[in-house]
Amino acid sequence: MQFHVAFWLHLIAFCVGFASILIGILLYVQHRKHVIIYYSAFLSALLFFLLGMMIIFYYKVTKVEKETILVFVKISHFLGIAFFMIFTPYLFHELMGRKLSKYQKIFFGSIACFSIINFIVQLINKKTIHFYIGNSLLLALTAYGLIYFIIHVKNLGNHFLKSAIKLFFFLSLIYFPFLALDIFMKNIPFLPNNISLPLYFLLINGFSIIFSWKYFNQPPYLKNNELTEFFINNYDITEREKEIIENLISGLSNQQLSKKLFISQKTVQNHIYNIYQKTKVKNRVQLVNLI
Repeated sequence: MQFHVAFWLHLIAFCVGFASILIGILLYVQHRKHVIIYYSAFLSALLFFLLGMMIIFYYKVTKVEKETILVFVKISHFLGIAFFMIFTPYLFHELMGRKLSKYQKIFFGSIACFSIINFIVQLINKKTIHFYIGNSLLLALTAYGLIYFIIHVKNLGNHFLKSAIKLFFFLSLIYFPFLALDIFMKNIPFLPNNISLPLYFLLINGFSIIFSWKYFNQPPYLKNNELTEFFINNYDITEREKEIIENLISGLSNQQLSKKLFISQKTVQNHIYNIYQKTKVKNRVQLVNLI
């Protein structure tokens, strides 16, 4: 009974995950946002992990040649690790409206390379220590993302994104202990074996379909360093406010704006106040992150 529950949960989670990735690809073709690529790569990593587990279930049912099955499991896990370790740091930062610095790219790139090499070494010498190192790195990167969200979520200007990230955080926080137990202990006394991972993937992928359609399915706010018509019409921005926002994004201070636009600093402050009211942000950081 436990086996059948776990198998069907894996299958449903896989189908929902595949649908969420397909939606992400379609949205990227339409809107060309880099963050959609990172998000789709993150979902692909989850799907590869899930696929590996499904193949193992298939082996238990059909009893096909073990070596053939193991090849597909290893390939699936390798792709899952590669996609997760390479693209997830970019996703964490892009969702917060930030870019990875040069040194951050080197750091996370090194971690990703180490994880991939560790997995290859694990395949060669088959020592358990490499299994624990690899999964510890995956969990550590997930924990980094959760902590990063906690620190920076208050600076988000998009209220839907802020709510979505809070929901993702609480879902992950609830399931994080179960994921760790499922990975390292292989058995949770009061749950069927191997059920926490597919259940988590099912919730995340189901949530992703709604999130992708509502958040990514809209034109960009900024293109070639200029506000788009979609943003201007959506927030009822005047021509002067558009000019001020574009200069704020480029890093100009109120005093510099005053000199450049030949208006008083008081007028600049009034325009900025009106912009904050229209976009429902509280400060310049939130405004930049919104755009």
